[in-house]
Amino acid sequence: MPEKPLSETNPYLQDPKERDRLIVISASTSSAIEGIHVPLKVIAKALRPGWKPNGRGPSKSGQSRH
Repeated sequence: MPEKPLSETNPYLQDPKERDRLIVISASTSSAIEGIHVPLKVIAKALRPGWKPNGRGPSKSGQSRH
């Protein structure tokens, strides 16, 4: 029986906006542990253009929401 991808089985990854927010936070904290201190906004912009710290992702047009 084929295994489902993590994005389908992990309840924290079901909501696309929440998933994007958690990926950015994970990348930020992992980098900091390695001694790479980059502002969260810089990591977010690199990973998810249009991302906002409040958890809102880019709109369908690719522009950030206000």
